[in-house]
Amino acid sequence: MKAAITTKKLSRTADRCAELVKAELIKNGIEPIPSENIKDADFSIVVGGDGTIIHAAKKAALYSKPVLGINSGRVGFMAGVENGEYGILSRLKTGEYEIEDRMLLSVVCERGDKVIKTYSLNEAVISRGGLARITDINVQIGGISTIDYAADGLIFATPTGSTAYSLSAGGPVLDPSIEGIVMTPICPHSFNSRSVVFSPDEKFTVTAKVRSEGNVFACVDGENPINITDGVVYIQKAEDICVKLIRIKNEPFYENFKNKLILNK
Repeated sequence: MKAAITTKKLSRTADRCAELVKAELIKNGIEPIPSENIKDADFSIVVGGDGTIIHAAKKAALYSKPVLGINSGRVGFMAGVENGEYGILSRLKTGEYEIEDRMLLSVVCERGDKVIKTYSLNEAVISRGGLARITDINVQIGGISTIDYAADGLIFATPTGSTAYSLSAGGPVLDPSIEGIVMTPICPHSFNSRSVVFSPDEKFTVTAKVRSEGNVFACVDGENPINITDGVVYIQKAEDICVKLIRIKNEPFYENFKNKLILNK
């Protein structure tokens, strides 16, 4: 049995945690291997915060490998194990864990002849750059209905991402076992603009422009922004691919939500 290990970069805490994780895996007959060799692994173990876990989880999804996050950061909402709980890793060898499927969004950005396709586990954000100017955003839903927003931006979130940026912008929390797409405007210039939860089968076509001069960007899971000025973004549920999270502890979603985001434990 092999585990591909990913560690948060430039973090002494994560490095120390990873060494202890490797020692515990070896003790239980599991071989730690570099993250680059994930194709040869039975599962992926990620040591870090939510950003590191999300990035590694999407990579693991490309190879249908389950992922276990070990929190060495602050909140670690995506993590299944906390720093110091290394003894529980023995359950990986005995199979005493569950796998939870999390939906991804397919995000395709087209601008001229350039096409960029990526996946989102948390959210795709359409917004202006650093200029404090209103962005006019048009959303076509299923090629029929059209919604126009004047706002700082617009968030498309998965159930996993509903507890992240969308929540901070006033969006609802979705249990990750419920598939759906949350659309949340950021600082809309309207009293009537609210978050909407759509069926996971809906498909969205988004165009946007900044009033006067400025660029518009698509930012997926906090990664490098993609310039979509005079372009178009297509967003829908990703087909035939999902993130598989390993859940070692029998902790209900709302218990984790309360501890991490309300009580900040």
